[in-house]
Amino acid sequence: MSRKHRIVVGSILLALVLVASTAVGCGPKEPDAVTWRLHTISAEGEKEVDYMQHIVDEVKAQTGGRFIIEIFPGGALGYSEEDVLRVMSQDAVEIAHSFNSRVAGDEPLATVSEIPFLATKPADVEALNRAVKPMWDEILADWNGMLLSNWSSYLAPLTATREVATVEDWQDLKIRTQSATMSTVIELMGAVPVSVPFSEAYSASATGIVEGHFWSPGTIFSMKMFELCDYMNYWSAMAFGSGLIVNTTAFNQLPEDYQNALLNAAEKWEPWIWETEFWSAEEDIAELEATGQIEMVQVSDQEKIKAAEMISPVYDEWLKNAGPDGLKWLNVMLATVGKAAYQ
Repeated sequence: MSRKHRIVVGSILLALVLVASTAVGCGPKEPDAVTWRLHTISAEGEKEVDYMQHIVDEVKAQTGGRFIIEIFPGGALGYSEEDVLRVMSQDAVEIAHSFNSRVAGDEPLATVSEIPFLATKPADVEALNRAVKPMWDEILADWNGMLLSNWSSYLAPLTATREVATVEDWQDLKIRTQSATMSTVIELMGAVPVSVPFSEAYSASATGIVEGHFWSPGTIFSMKMFELCDYMNYWSAMAFGSGLIVNTTAFNQLPEDYQNALLNAAEKWEPWIWETEFWSAEEDIAELEATGQIEMVQVSDQEKIKAAEMISPVYDEWLKNAGPDGLKWLNVMLATVGKAAYQ
């Protein structure tokens, strides 16, 4: 073999050795680090934000710190409660916390599981939220989103500046509304609906613009509404749903292990938010009672029956706005709680 040939062969062997050593030394390339933003109007310290933090921590742990989700509480990204679906459709944020009633202007179907007096006991609320998930899959596909998880507040009492033990006591009471359906209910009961953003609810109560709220006991406590409202009236008319919505453009760009980490974290911690946000309501009530600033007012079954009869037109009103799938999903909800279909 000539000297020239020996040099060529030697060069080829050296190149093969370098390639092999590089492959053995480096191994498969890890996915790039990803940072997402999570929008919520809930404030730090609230249970919803604690839930989100559990998901964030779980995702980080499962991906070895390569997938980071940063929570922006209190609406820090500048989006309102009503903006969430539009934000998703514009790919403006990767995850957003949505309140069903606040996006009903864009998607009237959103409040189907919250129709007043649909749920008559706490277990109904959890069942309704499970049953409504397929509907959310259909809705969110049109907004470039997907449902990551959903949960609900407890059946909300009417916290007010006065005792409301009978249907007559509702007369002219100014109650904060969160949706068109809720406004209709308030009007049918003889009260006055007042639209005020969540961030302004306390100041509106302090100035008399609002005299009553439908919130869970936990929210009443965290918002310190007991400082302004002296009575918690147990009408238990409705419960308000929440969800985490993921932008599908961002999700589809994730490596598969990141996708699985996010889905697994949400599934793992969803029972936690039900336990702490919903089923812990008795603890919240005890904390409220301990303040000595709020009186618990029981409402008789007879008065609740009267109220249900008074607000019966709300089904027709809701269906007018709900679109072609409204009756289908209303009847799914009614069947879930053992009630007859609506014709």
